[in-house]
Amino acid sequence: MDVFDKPESFDPCIDPIVRVQAKRLREKILEYYEGPGRFDDVWIGLGDSGYQPEFRLRDGAEAEASGAAPTGRPTQAAVVAETETQRLSRTIAVLPFVDLSPDDDNRKFCSALTDQIITDLARQRDFQVASAGAIAQYNGRWVDVRQIGEDLSVKMVLEGSAQRCGERVRVRVQLANAASRLDVWGGVYDRNWDNLLDIQDDIAAAIVKELRSELCGTVSSHAEEALH
Repeated sequence: MDVFDKPESFDPCIDPIVRVQAKRLREKILEYYEGPGRFDDVWIGLGDSGYQPEFRLRDGAEAEASGAAPTGRPTQAAVVAETETQRLSRTIAVLPFVDLSPDDDNRKFCSALTDQIITDLARQRDFQVASAGAIAQYNGRWVDVRQIGEDLSVKMVLEGSAQRCGERVRVRVQLANAASRLDVWGGVYDRNWDNLLDIQDDIAAAIVKELRSELCGTVSSHAEEALH
């Protein structure tokens, strides 16, 4: 009662101040999770009835098959199901890049670029990436992406190539869904052939940025939908 400066004789059935303030608090909580807190991993708030705080996992999405709770927030079962789907969609293998240059003398650049992309992806907490040692077995040989997905327990496979012509280099990448064998994204990156470390870092960063947008962007949109 100290919070509301009320005596011990306070009767909430007569004085609605508790209900009024609880309603305001729920509105503030909703406002927060629709704004700055929309990507928070945990939802903290008041239940639909009573005033005990509740804590719920919010990893991004409202599972369509399960539907939403009456409040519009994901049910616990929906959160668990969607979290697993998202986790699987961000398991990825980066295959050794292929050197398409006429003189075939840029294999070291291709190898270094492959390693850099793997390293940069591994630093992202959103991704689970097959190690460089695991993908080495595919160097120089063609293997069906579905087989790669099964071998490495990944859902996505990134393939790439590099082609140098004079003082220019072109890097092409394709992201495939291993199960369906369908390409879901592709990119082309042209750079001047000068500082190889800078080229390597720049292209790797650009590819990782696009992968985050492609594979994690849907998570953000689902998170916003789950709050409405």
